Amino acid sequence: MNYYLGEIIAYAGNYVPQYFQLCDGSMLNINEYQALYTLLGTTYGGGAGTFAVPNLKSIVVVGTDSGTSYPLAATGGATTVTLAEANLPVHTHALNASTAAATAASPAGAFLAASNSPTGYPNVSAYSAPPATPSTISGILNAASINNTGGSAPHDNMMPYLTINYMICTQGLFPTS
Repeated sequence: MNYYLGEIIAYAGNYVPQYFQLCDGSMLNINEYQALYTLLGTTYGGGAGTFAVPNLKSIVVVGTDSGTSYPLAATGGATTVTLAEANLPVHTHALNASTAAATAASPAGAFLAASNSPTGYPNVSAYSAPPATPSTISGILNAASINNTGGSAPHDNMMPYLTINYMICTQGLFPTS
């Protein structure tokens, strides 16, 4: 066998070969896997008489770094996320308007226009065809006409993927430095 004890391999098969264990967070008996325990200890979990192999189910492997961002056995990330207003960049939206009375039921250009409500009815803005020179609205719009929108539903945060088995060698060459 040419694998190092503790070496993790990607395997396309649907069974676990001899001298390997799925990287699924399983607890192994220290007495049965003493050499592997010497390398892993309880880094990935365990306690009295047992230790865990890394759990690589449904996650992406990230290499460790010498700083504190990604220490050995750290986990993180999420398969879905919900964006909040604080996650969006500061931005504005332009709004074109006309000072002409709104007389078209289905305007072209979708410009806001002055109300054309009959006497006795509330002043309701409608649409009209775009004027030759659009006006610029400055100030704050009525909160009743501009609202936040969205459903706060989480969205998928997954890159394209192909599932495969990751396994750790439980009996092989003992690595030396």
